[in-house]
Amino acid sequence: AISDERERLLLQIARAANPFATLGIGVKELKEGKTVVRKVFRKMSLVVHPDKVQEPLKPRAMRAFAKLEAAATSIEAMLGLDQAATQLMAEVDLALDGGRLTADPAVAAKLIGVAEGTAAKQTKRAVEQKFSAPLGRLQSACPRDVERVWKGLSAAEECVARGTALWTPSEDDEAIFVTRAMGCKDLKVPTPLLAAGLVAECIELEPGCQIGIAMLPDGLSSVSEADVAGELARHAPSRPRAAALRLALRGQNSGQQESAAAVCAYLDWDLGPNTGAYGAMKRARTAKPERVRISHILLRWAGQKGGDEFGRRGFPAPTRTQAEAEKELLELLEQLLSEDPKTMGARFKAQVMKRSECSTALNVPYADLGWIEPGGAEAPLEAAAFAMAVGGLSDVVISSRGAHLMYRLA
Repeated sequence: AISDERERLLLQIARAANPFATLGIGVKELKEGKTVVRKVFRKMSLVVHPDKVQEPLKPRAMRAFAKLEAAATSIEAMLGLDQAATQLMAEVDLALDGGRLTADPAVAAKLIGVAEGTAAKQTKRAVEQKFSAPLGRLQSACPRDVERVWKGLSAAEECVARGTALWTPSEDDEAIFVTRAMGCKDLKVPTPLLAAGLVAECIELEPGCQIGIAMLPDGLSSVSEADVAGELARHAPSRPRAAALRLALRGQNSGQQESAAAVCAYLDWDLGPNTGAYGAMKRARTAKPERVRISHILLRWAGQKGGDEFGRRGFPAPTRTQAEAEKELLELLEQLLSEDPKTMGARFKAQVMKRSECSTALNVPYADLGWIEPGGAEAPLEAAAFAMAVGGLSDVVISSRGAHLMYRLA
C-alpha cells in the first residue's frame, strides 16, 4: 500500500492505459457529464501539478500533469459528442484494465451481450451491433482511443469463442502489472507487458565521469552491492561481459541455483565536438587508431557448426561447453590482471602458445593475428580490439569461431 497520496497518484497516472484510468473515473461517475471530469481534474492537479511538488519530483510531475490534462480534454470531447457512447467506451476500458475481459469468457460474454461459447461469427455480429455506431460517433474526437477499444473487443470475441477461463493472479498476489495471458492472440490486447506506462529517471554525468550498470535477477540476491561495485570497477571501462560473468558465477557458486545470469554495461559522457582542455584530452585519449596489432587466445567448444580453416593443428576436438570456455578465459583474464603489468605481454604470449586453438599462436615472433584495420574482422572482435589501449586486455569476446581473449601489441 502507498501511504503517500502524491506518490499514489503519480503511479496511478503513469500506469494508466486509458483516459478513464488516468482520472480514476468510472461508468457511474460519467453520468454527471463534464462536471465530474473538471472536478476530478482540479482535485488531482492540486496534488501532482509541477508547482506543487519539490524539485526532485518535478520531471515526474510534469509528465503526469501533461497526461492528466490530455485525459481530461479527451473525455470532455467524448462527452460533448455522446455521453452514452463515452460510458460504453469506459466500460470496455475498465474491463480491459482488470484483465478479465480477455481471460474470462463469462466477463467477455456479458459485456458483448451473448452467451458463453457463442460461435465466433455470431459474437462478431453482436459486437458490431452494440459498439459500431457508438464508437463511430466518438471517432472524430479520439481516434486512438477508439482503435484501442476495438482491439480489446477483438480479443474479447476470441475469449468468448475459446470458452475456457485463463488463470489470472489475484490482486493481492500480483507483484507487477503484467499481461493476463500467454497466447499470441491475447498479446494483441493493448496492454504493455510490464507496466501501463514508462517511468524513466535521467542522471546527468559530469565531464570525465563514467558509470557502470549491473542488472541482476532475484537469483543473485546473495551477491552484495560491494561485490557488484568491485567487479564493475575492476573491468571498467571496456569489459562488461567479464564483469557480468564473474557476478553470475558468484551467484552460482553460492548454491542458490544451478544457473545464473547478469548484464553489465558502462556509460560515458561523449563530449563530441566540444572544445576546451578536457575535451582535447578526451579526444586524444579516445581517438580511434587507423589499425591495431592484436594477439589472441581462441577457445572453441563442442557442437560448433562447420570447421575452422584457421584452427591449430594437433589440438584435440573440444569437449567443453561455451560456458566453460568463457569461464576459462575469465579466470585467465583475472589471473593476468592480478600480476605485474610490465610483464603482461610476455605472460600473455606464453598463454597463447599454451592454450590458443588458433593457428596464429605459431606466428613468429609475437604469436599474434597481425594488424587489424576497420572492417578486417568480425564486428565483436573489431569493436573489442579498437576499444583496448596498447598493452591492455580485452573483454571475453564471442565470435563465430569461439571465445576470445585479446591483448593489444600496438
